[in-house]
Amino acid sequence: MTKKVEMKHLDKNYYKQKDPPSAPFRKHYFGFIYEWTDSTNSKTYIGSHYGTNNDGYVGSGKLFKRAYNKRPDKFTRRILEYIYDDDKEKILETEQKYLDKINWDYTYNLVSTAHGGSEKGRVFSKSHKNAMSKTAKGKLKSKLHKKNMSKSRKGQLAWNKGIPCADETKQKISKTLKENPSMGMSGKKHSQETKRKISESHKGNKQSEATKQKRSKKLKRKPWSATRRAAQKVR
Repeated sequence: MTKKVEMKHLDKNYYKQKDPPSAPFRKHYFGFIYEWTDSTNSKTYIGSHYGTNNDGYVGSGKLFKRAYNKRPDKFTRRILEYIYDDDKEKILETEQKYLDKINWDYTYNLVSTAHGGSEKGRVFSKSHKNAMSKTAKGKLKSKLHKKNMSKSRKGQLAWNKGIPCADETKQKISKTLKENPSMGMSGKKHSQETKRKISESHKGNKQSEATKQKRSKKLKRKPWSATRRAAQKVR
């Protein structure tokens, strides 16, 4: 049996002061921005949906769904804004406006951008990309937010796992590291603890013959640095 969800809509009198197209009681809307609130801890979850407010959609956030499934009767939803344009990108851009104001210490949202989840296969408009970039720049995440992000990604493979970098991408990475030495390991040293962890992680790993041949071939054509030649002379 499906439980009824209590809907907390904004006061209609508020919209009477605005232009008519923004009113939620218009018949034809294509999506909306919503906010769920957990009464047990005051945490919120902001999301968007392309559809109607009574089509059974709840939300897609991992932490949010986990909490909601445990105690659905403790959650209430209110509609923050209705979207009257048949444009999914506009729905996401409007959601982003609310995410920019979110309190990250009291939320079930795991990411600060409206697209959420995996980006694989998604195509974003230029304006949406600019909005995501602007939001991410200079924004410091709280320890709790970082912890939530880490928890949601544990056990998942990186989105680019097994995808080789294009030559153009490699050149960009190389150029960036050369121009910003502090981004890499240049001039830095691993601590003994880090070295120990690296060593432990490599123990028991066996390289295939193909990998050995590739490494051998690469090292043969790579010229020795002056430091390495000097080290060999000392030996």
